[in-house]
Amino acid sequence: MYPSAELEKYASLIKDYCSIPESSRLYVLKCYYDGIFNGDENGCFNPGDPLKRCEAAKLIAAIIYRNLRASADLRENSTKFSEDDYTYDSNGVKQLKPEALEKLLDACRNFFTIESGTKNELVINAKSTLPEGYTCEILVSRYLYGRNYRAYHFGLSIKDSASDDTAANKRVLLAYQGVPCEATVLIMLRNQLDSGEIEAVSEYRIGKDLSVKLLSRQTRSAV
Repeated sequence: MYPSAELEKYASLIKDYCSIPESSRLYVLKCYYDGIFNGDENGCFNPGDPLKRCEAAKLIAAIIYRNLRASADLRENSTKFSEDDYTYDSNGVKQLKPEALEKLLDACRNFFTIESGTKNELVINAKSTLPEGYTCEILVSRYLYGRNYRAYHFGLSIKDSASDDTAANKRVLLAYQGVPCEATVLIMLRNQLDSGEIEAVSEYRIGKDLSVKLLSRQTRSAV
């Protein structure tokens, strides 16, 4: 249980608190209370940087839907990279070059498929390995009732491991009470050699007709 009085103290510390949807405010306060998010340098929870916005959304999902998170150990169909595909930042941290990250994002797009039938399901069936030190996170949100309201309800963390060949196969219903609804899929690549920093993100929109459209893609340029 979270003490209400303690949670309310954080509301005054978040400059853009009023812009956070009321349905999400309690979970945002829990993020601050747990110390897993302290806002950006301007004291805002929802900063302007797309990569930081993805991170903020993921934190809400991690608290609300902790029981839905999963991990997969994968070794099949590995994406191959040579040393020429890597670079080093100013701190000597090894990371993929932007063009290599683009290639990896394309491979991660194959992590999910759409099944129509009567249920309208998004199937996340990850069967591809990632370069050493990288993890992929997939976050799914649905748009309900035709309103601009995002219900982040599924998060999947994928990592490469030598333990076994188990793979995730998660199904997300893309309908509410039988009515198809739009959804957004965020794919985020993290460099665990660099404190888990997000290096690339792509965003897809799934329409009510189950069409898939790439909305945006961004990579963190090497310093």
